[in-house]
Amino acid sequence: MDDIQGSYDELFTAVPSALAGLLGDGDAGGSVAVFVDGEPVVDVWGGFADADRTIAWQRDTITNVWSVTKTMTALCALVLADRGQLDLAAPVGRYWPEFAAAGKEKVLVRHLLAHTAGLPDWDGPIEDLYDWPSATARLAAQVPQWEPGSAAGYHSLTQGFGVGEVVRRITGRSLGDFFARRWPDRWVPTSTSGCPPSTMTGWRSRSRLHPGTRTRQRTRQQRAPRRRHRYTGS
Repeated sequence: MDDIQGSYDELFTAVPSALAGLLGDGDAGGSVAVFVDGEPVVDVWGGFADADRTIAWQRDTITNVWSVTKTMTALCALVLADRGQLDLAAPVGRYWPEFAAAGKEKVLVRHLLAHTAGLPDWDGPIEDLYDWPSATARLAAQVPQWEPGSAAGYHSLTQGFGVGEVVRRITGRSLGDFFARRWPDRWVPTSTSGCPPSTMTGWRSRSRLHPGTRTRQRTRQQRAPRRRHRYTGS
């Protein structure tokens, strides 16, 4: 049985057991954190953080979060819409004039948010994904693959650049900087979406849910008593 570290509430015994099973079946490493009503009920980790299995997975090992950044990006746009700075029904070209080319004059901001802009594919070298000016210039030059708004297709590598550039044009700030300033020390402010390396220090100690995100509020007296356990395997 792989060595799983951390703690969990007794109602969630299946979670560390499942992680141990995955590692036992050959996965290199991983971690799981579960919150209920804003309180941590599972915080376990194990295995290794590298393919050669020489670096142990730690409680604060940093990993990619895949498309969670799409939600973070959309939140930034929605904040601007709530402030009256961004009209979701307006053409993207209103805020980003260079985008209104190659048949994209009718692409609306809401099309970018809803994956209906007709720009699902990345048209360029992988290296350009790390170059914001180059990536957004390529996106602005692309021709839509369908009539914007008429169909949906997952914009896996292009949505962040499209919505993010709209945010940058309005605010003058990078997406990562805008997000970090709007939600300092409230949610996980450590996506590398334009954030300076200094924000990666002590990331886990700052990671917590904002009280306003809880779906239910219960007092401690109303919560069922929980016992915390250290994972020892079986």
